[in-house]
Amino acid sequence: MKRFPVGAPIVLAWALSGSFAAFAADKPAPERPPAVDPKAAAKGVPVSRYEAALDRFGRLLETYVPDGKPLYVRTPDALEAARLSDAPADAKRPAEMMALVRDATNRIGGHVIYVSDTASNTVALDDPAARRGARNPDVLIAVTVTDPDEAKPAPPNEKRSQSASKSVSDLWLHLNLVDFANQIMIPKMQASGVLLVQRDTGDRNYDFSMRGTTYALTGNTRDFESAQTPFGLLATLSVVELLGRYTLVPYWRCIPGGRPDPVVLQELETRFRALDNPARVRWLRETLSKYGFDLPPERGLDNATKLAVDELIARFNFRRPADYLDAGLFLDLYQNVPLTPATVPQKGRNNAT
Repeated sequence: MKRFPVGAPIVLAWALSGSFAAFAADKPAPERPPAVDPKAAAKGVPVSRYEAALDRFGRLLETYVPDGKPLYVRTPDALEAARLSDAPADAKRPAEMMALVRDATNRIGGHVIYVSDTASNTVALDDPAARRGARNPDVLIAVTVTDPDEAKPAPPNEKRSQSASKSVSDLWLHLNLVDFANQIMIPKMQASGVLLVQRDTGDRNYDFSMRGTTYALTGNTRDFESAQTPFGLLATLSVVELLGRYTLVPYWRCIPGGRPDPVVLQELETRFRALDNPARVRWLRETLSKYGFDLPPERGLDNATKLAVDELIARFNFRRPADYLDAGLFLDLYQNVPLTPATVPQKGRNNAT
């Protein structure tokens, strides 16, 4: 099974851990976003900052996977979606949400490339020369939407209740990642988000709230600075979460107020603990090099490496373990790698841009 390389250390761990297909289980149930208290939503953060999450995610990949091969992605066609049968019996998959997920995927940048549906290129593929040049995706994004018709705001002349205490409609979006070559769901590679339409505020605008695994926000449609909509923003944040999990990068740094994703952290910790000490040193030194330290990997855990770790522990106020090869320390270092100017966080743990 193909896997998107996440820097030299992650590629090494992947080779050591064996094929992910060996751990493939039955299709997962859609993961329900946690029930987040509206008071826990990011306060004072304009909706426009969430709109930039895809651009930030593209830059995040440039930092964490500078030389990795692109990940080729597409959404399944109707026949493939029927075969996968990942949706609950009462779920729907409207074409407009499929298009929003596709568009979000295509806006990330050069590290993620959307592959067009080969079924729409029948004429070109009838040509043997064109067929030889056709590219299959590495993964499919299976899209499930629950109750989309009930999630539409009322027309302007049919104002909803002015009570903001009760949601009047909602939309659940579930994304699952499928290994294209083997046609199996990839365990834990899913993202679920919910959009709650709170009330019509007139002039074709309405209040809404949104939450997923690592974020919670509230806003009004008038707050958008682009042609984005709450439905498009839900697709944007869900795609960032799904592909961030798959690439094992701290994608929550791209989302204002984003909380660390335990799926990513647990997988990184498991892989790090599975390594022998020389391999752990290579992971550590590769991560330190992203902070700007010039540490040739072949020198091992020398004094220069220890001094670099000491400097970062002091700078970021990390917990100081007894062992420089401590898994928790590695996770702290990995999550706080300096990013490009558009995404660099403030000092401290797990800060979003």
